[in-house]
Amino acid sequence: MRSVHSLRPAGLLLGMMMAVISCSEKEDSQAGEWKGATRIENGVQIVVNPKEPMYGPEAVRLIYEMEFGVSEGDENEMLGGISAFAVDPSENAYIYDGKAGQVKIFDKSGRFVGLFGRRGQGPGEFQIIDGIQINSSLEVVLHDEMKSMYFDSQGRHIKDLKAMGLGIFYGDIHHDGRGQIYALKTSPQGSVTTRELCKFAGPGADMSVLASLASSGPYKYPDVGLRYALFPDDHVIWTSPPHYEFTIVDPDGKLIKKIINTYTLRKIDDAYKSRILEMMPARFRDRINFSEHLPPLDVICPDEQSGFFVKTFEIETDSGKTFLDVYDSEGRNAARISVKMAFETSLFQKGKITIANNKLYVKDFNDEGYPVLARYLIQKNY
Repeated sequence: MRSVHSLRPAGLLLGMMMAVISCSEKEDSQAGEWKGATRIENGVQIVVNPKEPMYGPEAVRLIYEMEFGVSEGDENEMLGGISAFAVDPSENAYIYDGKAGQVKIFDKSGRFVGLFGRRGQGPGEFQIIDGIQINSSLEVVLHDEMKSMYFDSQGRHIKDLKAMGLGIFYGDIHHDGRGQIYALKTSPQGSVTTRELCKFAGPGADMSVLASLASSGPYKYPDVGLRYALFPDDHVIWTSPPHYEFTIVDPDGKLIKKIINTYTLRKIDDAYKSRILEMMPARFRDRINFSEHLPPLDVICPDEQSGFFVKTFEIETDSGKTFLDVYDSEGRNAARISVKMAFETSLFQKGKITIANNKLYVKDFNDEGYPVLARYLIQKNY
């Protein structure tokens, strides 16, 4: 049997080799050269990205840490379906289980610690949860189509904020740190459906429209419409397919940046259609009309360094993983990476990803087919 002392030189040599490899990989990832262009037009920064990202996929690594949810055991720890979720600064996860109709709280280690909320019409009760936020006061805010409900970190109800009578045509509601409210409004009129990104200075305030997108004809899958997100500093970013472009405004609504990507729309092939139809309930399969092309993106997810990740609809052929595009704080397309996550099939549900504390959270299914929320450490090497 070898002594501990006899292993030290080999261990030291191995450590040195790993350090050299790590440095070499970091240098390789940093060897990329951005071939895009920037300019200023009327005080607005225009960023034009080339077709290929600045770095290779090794520039951003996702290191799997754990998952929330189990296949068997305590039913409170099991997730019937993840409709919405949020993560606080202490890495506690608040997951709305759409099947149970309650929000389940897990600590950073994945241990179930409590649940709250229920369906109904009373204070703190809801119909369908459209989203969950952790606000600047560390309150847990649940949004449904009629109101926003505020709870403390233990799930104790604080107050309800009526959504100014927004009603069923509003969704994806978010409150920024200044008390401003954002929502997506859908207005169907005959064969034309108009979607608008609306902003309210506060409850009861007048509405302003930041962006608008009109479409006609029957629903076609996947139809993502407008997408938007709030940065931690309350700047707003949005996009309107089929263009792979982003607009960024400051909290006062002043246009400060436009990001334009060189992108070729990808046709929806038979393999993609087959995969979708196989995962759809049988009663829906003959009702699906497919678009000719995949939209450029599904979800925008700001990170904590003023950059953002973009979930696309593109799937890595060999692994089945979903591609994510990573943008730096300047709006440059830094890298394209992939991650294992749930393949969204619902006509109405958006694929959700969240970044908190430099960690990526994505919806997925475990090996037994049960819904889980997976957590990855984000390691940027550029």
